Amino acid sequence: SFSSDGRLLAVGGYAPEFIEIWDIAGSRLLKLLQEDGGCRVVFSPGGDLLATETNDQICLWRTNTWERVQKLDTGARPVGLFKFSPDGRRLACLSYARTKGAIVWEVSQESGEWTEIGSISGVMPGDRNTGSLDFSPEGEALVIGDAKGRLLAVDLASGKPIFDKPNTHPQYVTAVAWSPDGSVIASVNGYGRSPIRLWDAVSGRPLGELKGHSAWVAKLIFSADGARLYSAGGDQTIRIWDVKQQRLLDTLRGHQHEVLGLALAPDGNTLASAARDGVVALWNAHPGPREDQPRRV
Repeated sequence: SFSSDGRLLAVGGYAPEFIEIWDIAGSRLLKLLQEDGGCRVVFSPGGDLLATETNDQICLWRTNTWERVQKLDTGARPVGLFKFSPDGRRLACLSYARTKGAIVWEVSQESGEWTEIGSISGVMPGDRNTGSLDFSPEGEALVIGDAKGRLLAVDLASGKPIFDKPNTHPQYVTAVAWSPDGSVIASVNGYGRSPIRLWDAVSGRPLGELKGHSAWVAKLIFSADGARLYSAGGDQTIRIWDVKQQRLLDTLRGHQHEVLGLALAPDGNTLASAARDGVVALWNAHPGPREDQPRRV
């Protein structure tokens, strides 16, 4: 995950569990957080917080002091995928506990404390690589893909579904993303060669498919203008798609193992990827025809 100013990159991993904070410009390790860390790390949009997983909790750290300020109980171990809303006021987590589903917290503007404001039940949990979620651009809605191929978009104020599609994919959903303009949701499933599917964010109507990956897809990220979609997966590649024309623009190769993590810098110019073998690499998000990539951290 990139910090809001793009200067820092947070990387998590296993065996041993750790969280590394890197200075991008200097390619140097600034900080090692090792209090039962895990592979999931997310900077808040404002850059003042870093959220990390630990056992059945999410830890929140102040980025100016790296002091841990709060723990959020998820009710499940290990912790599922979690993400801040674009305005930084909310944090959502996909819990592996069947009674929890998806959990949403909100921060108090007065005290700075995070409290649970609700949960979305009926979402089928899976393993660490199964299920995904993302906020709408205004942070008022949440889309969830679960272990049964269900795609559910929920209005958080009312708790009512915007749409609920039970069989969007033949297998479990591994990644979802909501476009910054709010119009498109992308999702992908399973460990096969299934295409990335695009959906109308209001009606849930299918808009098309992006075909090209030869193995499962672990991560989907839209560019800030929604024109591009970046995907990373088990075929050791990162792919760049034109969303409107629904075509492949470029394929980034260089990893020697499955690409499990992907982050886009706030300025939209740099991609960071992490593979199963522990290699973290930086890429030009708008590559030239013969550009030498990637650059390892």
